[in-house]
Amino acid sequence: MADGVGRNAGRPKLSRYGENRATTDRVAPAHTARDTGSRGELLIGLVLLVAVFAFHLVLETRLRAMGAFNCLNTLFNADPGLTIEAITSGGGSNHISHPLLEYFFSIPIRIIAKLGSLVTGGGLDEAGTKLAIGMLVVPVAAGLQTFASLRLFRKLGLGLRSAVLLALLGSVAFGKIVLGSMPESYCLSALCICLAYLLFLHTRESRGLRIE
Repeated sequence: MADGVGRNAGRPKLSRYGENRATTDRVAPAHTARDTGSRGELLIGLVLLVAVFAFHLVLETRLRAMGAFNCLNTLFNADPGLTIEAITSGGGSNHISHPLLEYFFSIPIRIIAKLGSLVTGGGLDEAGTKLAIGMLVVPVAAGLQTFASLRLFRKLGLGLRSAVLLALLGSVAFGKIVLGSMPESYCLSALCICLAYLLFLHTRESRGLRIE
């Protein structure tokens, strides 16, 4: 029996399921580090989202004060005046490329403005409230698109530093700065495309599909 104890003294102990306790103890910190990295990456993405949103909102407010939204075909055939009307009240021109634009945002915006007016006993300016909320739509989409781009680059296997730099590069591109700072559908389309790619990659991973 003493010889048996001596032979087993140097062997790692196994749990009742045959797992190596020493190996399990060594693996646990790796999961903790990975979770910490995910939280750090999420925090970086949220910081980028808020920063891009604030930048575009300030620039959008400045462009509106300069009267840029009163022009037609401003840049890249953009019609911000008609688009903000479509977003806030469902009016404006008929957007052939985005036929549901008049309904997707205007319905909830009008409901929020009406509820605000009822709560305040008619003291809230519904038109001003709808305009204020409508002006947030594209800057929010710009911030979300930057966040989605960061996640997309990470899904494609890029390192965190490279993914952040590429997301920032996309945020300072001329088209993003201009079209993300005025009521138009271009930035909304960019966000939808990023989300579609993310959905594709997530579906491929969850189903275990590979591209040969």
